[in-house]
Amino acid sequence: MFKTRVTEMLNIEYPILQGALSGLGTWDFAAAVSKAGALGCFTAAVARTPDKLRRQIRLLKEEAKGKPFSVNISLFMCPHQEEMFKVLIEEEVPIIETSVYAIPDEWVDMMKANNVTWLHKVTTLRHAQHAEKQGADGIIIIGLEGFGFKNPRQLPTMSLVAWVSRHIKVPVIAGGGVGDPHTFLAVLALGAEAAYIGSAFLTTKEAPLPSELKKKLLEVKPDDPMMIYRILAPPRKEDFMEVMALRGKVSMEKWVAMMERVLLKDPDWRNAPYVWEHNMADENIYKYVSFAVAYPNQIMSVKEFIDWIIKGAEKIISNITKR
Repeated sequence: MFKTRVTEMLNIEYPILQGALSGLGTWDFAAAVSKAGALGCFTAAVARTPDKLRRQIRLLKEEAKGKPFSVNISLFMCPHQEEMFKVLIEEEVPIIETSVYAIPDEWVDMMKANNVTWLHKVTTLRHAQHAEKQGADGIIIIGLEGFGFKNPRQLPTMSLVAWVSRHIKVPVIAGGGVGDPHTFLAVLALGAEAAYIGSAFLTTKEAPLPSELKKKLLEVKPDDPMMIYRILAPPRKEDFMEVMALRGKVSMEKWVAMMERVLLKDPDWRNAPYVWEHNMADENIYKYVSFAVAYPNQIMSVKEFIDWIIKGAEKIISNITKR
């Protein structure tokens, strides 16, 4: 039922892409998602070094058993960025996802020359249009309800997806608070051709988190005042001005990590870890997830989770057509 330009372009069964998940986007987790019919995403920064990245890509290929997958590079946050890109090309990674503020103009020719399908993740229409102009095969657009980088011009997911999909000709993949059958169908109805799911995937059995933390994630409520403040409210002006003044005085990868934490209202933003340094046993990790983590009501396998979304969406459509 859910066949779109994205499923055809990426050769996946369902129009669902796993989010990069920062330091939790491991190769084996990506393989589990890909084998279940969606697109698994391995975050290059997790590997830390080019040699380890190469080994883990080969493990991912073997474990995924021919299913397509993507590798994410968060610009200015991935260590050894130039060498990492070269490894992706040499290992013939079929799909590369780039993200963060800058558009990877300098890497476009390399990806195009090697027949890579390039997806770029953005938060505004202006950045989406630039990526499309540069040759992106698909645009991942993240609404305000999502976890991660924020932008002063970023709209809530519903408004953003409807707005961007009207102005972009290449396929749009939408995320930001997506994590159940209803929100999956919602972004498709708004004009997206696939859903981008991050936080909700962390509640699955294969996610690289201790089971006790997964249980805590299931208890998170989207109407918690702290969740609302952290995700939807603008950053503290004093913190924003301070981190802006640090640009050029610290490494770009460190500055971007601090900016992300400022935009997420983390009071300890000055000690922000690099993207690949997340502590998987950190009991406060629930503070760094989107509203979507509240949608699953039990810990499921990746396959069960994807089936729950697809079958649930089909049931919703069936109920509507019977009215």
